[in-house]
Amino acid sequence: MEVCHTLICFFLLFSLQDGSTGLVSARVFVYSVTEGAEVRVECSFPSNRSREVFCKEPCEQEDILIETTDASAQRGRYRIDYEGGYSFVTISQLTKSDSGRYRCAAVTQEVSYQYIEIIVVDGEFLKTESSSLS
Repeated sequence: MEVCHTLICFFLLFSLQDGSTGLVSARVFVYSVTEGAEVRVECSFPSNRSREVFCKEPCEQEDILIETTDASAQRGRYRIDYEGGYSFVTISQLTKSDSGRYRCAAVTQEVSYQYIEIIVVDGEFLKTESSSLS
């Protein structure tokens, strides 16, 4: 019976791996944003990072949207700013195709990841009241 529990734990941990580092990540930060707006996400990393990368899953080389070794960088609709000990990534003019899972990555002596889910919605839903005259 103990072998069965061990195997279940192994498969559970294996399924949570990010595929490139073997480190388990349990937190995903979710942002819901209106189409056409911008989103600013916080990437919490150590201040001694040598490089920062923002990519869309599966985060292969062609999926890197912006990267920098400086305090700030701009590439098209993507911007990274390092302010007060935190990094922020801003994506402007969001479209439906921006919906998906992203990763912030900081390179120090090892690579740290933070997972982000962005959901782009059609527009704001307005509550209206209808009145009926009798």
